[in-house]
Amino acid sequence: MTIKPLPKVHVNEITPKQFDDIFLDRLPVIITGTTACPAELDLDTLEQHCGGWVPGNYVKVQADPEDEEEKGEWAGLEDAGDPDERVDLLEFARRMGPRSRGEVDADIDAPPRYMFDVSMTNLCPSLLRDVRVPSHFVGAFASQYLWRRYERDDPRKCSNMPFMNLYLAEKWFETDLHIDSAHTSFVASMCEGRKRWRVLSRDEFADHRPILAMARKGAMIEVDDGDGNSHGTWVNAEIRRPFDTWSRDSALTLEESIVDFDVFEGTLQPGEILYIPPGAPHAAVTLDDSIMVASNDQSIQSLREIGLYCDEDPSWFGCGHFREKLSVVEANYEDYRDNVAREETTFAEAFDCERAVESLSRTRLELSRQNIEAETGKGAPIIVMKYVRNCLHCVRLLDMLDILGDSSATKIRFAVLNCPGGDCHGGNTTKGKIKSDYDRILEMTRDEPPEFVYVAAATGPQSRGGSAVRGMFSDDGRGFDVSHYYGPLDADFLKVWINARTGERLYDDVSPRWMERWISCWHRINGATAASLRGVGVPPTADDVAWISAFVVLFALATPFLLVCYARANEPSVGEKKKI
Repeated sequence: MTIKPLPKVHVNEITPKQFDDIFLDRLPVIITGTTACPAELDLDTLEQHCGGWVPGNYVKVQADPEDEEEKGEWAGLEDAGDPDERVDLLEFARRMGPRSRGEVDADIDAPPRYMFDVSMTNLCPSLLRDVRVPSHFVGAFASQYLWRRYERDDPRKCSNMPFMNLYLAEKWFETDLHIDSAHTSFVASMCEGRKRWRVLSRDEFADHRPILAMARKGAMIEVDDGDGNSHGTWVNAEIRRPFDTWSRDSALTLEESIVDFDVFEGTLQPGEILYIPPGAPHAAVTLDDSIMVASNDQSIQSLREIGLYCDEDPSWFGCGHFREKLSVVEANYEDYRDNVAREETTFAEAFDCERAVESLSRTRLELSRQNIEAETGKGAPIIVMKYVRNCLHCVRLLDMLDILGDSSATKIRFAVLNCPGGDCHGGNTTKGKIKSDYDRILEMTRDEPPEFVYVAAATGPQSRGGSAVRGMFSDDGRGFDVSHYYGPLDADFLKVWINARTGERLYDDVSPRWMERWISCWHRINGATAASLRGVGVPPTADDVAWISAFVVLFALATPFLLVCYARANEPSVGEKKKI
């Protein structure tokens, strides 16, 4: 093996054009003097910005290469838990340092752990405002052109936010050599701690693919470099498993190996950004307890290469999605690339998602097990939705809350349902009750995207109009009026529903009047449908209710017509009447 230092260059010493010509889609590089980390984010300040849980299989340990079941895992990773388990992000972070120092109850030989691919959009949305993108990466990635054609207030704009993820790794955690899926590049910054990286260039991988890669994975694609020349690049290849990357016996490090690999090696520290091009094998070892932010995305060129790959192997599961993405990106890139300034900017502006990030980051009333009794006891009704930290598709719902606005502190409030301690699922008992008030509301927000829930004390005008879902009482006998919104994501529908729940005209701007009456009738039909479904033991979702209600209405409208047609079809003909 020939170790080469991983290229490092200061952000002020290379222009975006030079980055494109030398590194983009070609070589790895560490850019110093800049970071993708939100300001002041580290393991100590994480709890000020983040919260919630991840499924148990998001926590990884290193796979045992001697174990037949484990040794074939991607990147040498093994799931530490099951998908239906819940692991609290903050509790995991709190235990990292003490575990490394042996200060908590743990097996002294327990392997280091790795919390993998945690969505910042889900669990730390307020941090998105503080993520910066250096000029070299602005306009370089395909997802930055996905939503350019939509106006700022178009509900389709940034309906699925681009990924910016957290990775929490304990000291000495290692990943084996691997290639990121879907032909994506990798951009990462250390917010705390250091990682040592080994990276092979795409050309080096192509030269030694028979030794490095799985035999029947990926395809060589011929690509035009724009100057009339073509070269081959491997798309969707995979490193063979297991692949010993860090030991003295590794094929990468064995001095007497028959193959001499050229391997880039370097250490990524806070205040730097690592770029790894698509298709480049890489691995890392964590030198300290660490927190890293990173994202995967295709460049314009690598997305085109995915399109060529799908022409050769249309059976690949991602072809439909990425062909559609390529079509949108190509059109937007052609129309808007000259409008994209290659200068440092925010993550939100780089992806043209300022409105979505602003909405996700806004501070709202957070209901938890600890404060729900106190907040509902204040008398003002509350409209609740599931906490955005566990929902990728909540931007439209948050926008609706912003459109409605708080009528006043004493009229109605808007809240999100927080899940402290990773306890974001129903079915728990609290104070001897079968289900707590919090659990009942939580169950009603189980859908994706979540629906709105109305919560109010059951005394006074706000109790009028009844509720499709009843029976929620706290220990002191104080009742609650709780109902689930089964309407479309439309502000007028929600306004009429709130008016019905409160018994007051908090919103008087739904016009014309016949529209308000029609919406009110629609809500009554939906409420009856939901109550009927629950009456027969079927917990309805919003989609269930909408489809069944629509069917019932259409059936009711069509029945007279069908009866008339049936009657006419069975009328005796003129000849038959004469015989009679």
